[in-house]
Amino acid sequence: MEFKGKEILLIDDIITTGTTLEECSKSLIESGAKRIYGLALTSSMKL
Repeated sequence: MEFKGKEILLIDDIITTGTTLEECSKSLIESGAKRIYGLALTSSMKL
């Protein structure tokens, strides 16, 4: 799949540590993505 110059929306069902979104974002940036947005439906973190 071609990501160069694209804006990407990552959707995750839950954020526990943020590692999934972080690692996916790193891979997409290395693949040339222009901008990454993250969206999670819920979080297990206490704010």
